[in-house]
Amino acid sequence: MQPEKVIQDDQAVRDRIMSSALARFRHYGYSKTTMSEIAADSGMSTANIYRYFENKQEIASRCVSICIRDRIERVEDASGNEHLRARDKLRVFVQTLLKNCHETYSQDVKIHELVIFISNEHPDIIHNKIARLQGLLEGILTHGNSTGEFDVRDIPTTARAIYSAIAVFDVPLFMNFYPLEEFQKRADEVVDLILEGLAAKPSRHTREGNPDE
Repeated sequence: MQPEKVIQDDQAVRDRIMSSALARFRHYGYSKTTMSEIAADSGMSTANIYRYFENKQEIASRCVSICIRDRIERVEDASGNEHLRARDKLRVFVQTLLKNCHETYSQDVKIHELVIFISNEHPDIIHNKIARLQGLLEGILTHGNSTGEFDVRDIPTTARAIYSAIAVFDVPLFMNFYPLEEFQKRADEVVDLILEGLAAKPSRHTREGNPDE
């Protein structure tokens, strides 16, 4: 069994390698970055870097996973405000997802290209991302049911359907179709439609009134 300090030191080296690689990928792109350049930026030999990662693609997939994790955490933090109503949580969720996606497309073009490449090679990364986002949506739906805002019978299925409806706001490739302001407007319109379907409806007895009165 490895001493804890050795494990921690190994992780520190891995973190340094990924940080150097991400900087390279962001500036030069995946195809124009070599293992020897990542090694040099990390302060080690090319031979030594292979002690920590099998190849450049493994490093890239780890970097993509970190970028995706950071985006999800921003969505979680924004929509997790305990003072928000469930309907507002959902709107913030979608708008934050859209903002993150637009920033990736407009400000991090090389990272966008990297995500596309790695997603094709390792689709499980995207499947895991979608599962996490749907989990956050399930939390919003559960909160809405508890406050009486929503009336959702099958929360997992509904969360999956909602993500399918808003997925266009989570794909950087689509971000060149409209300016951000137009996408924000369209996102609000989709959320309005979803909220109408989620809203708890008054019972028939309430709608028709008490016949005994």
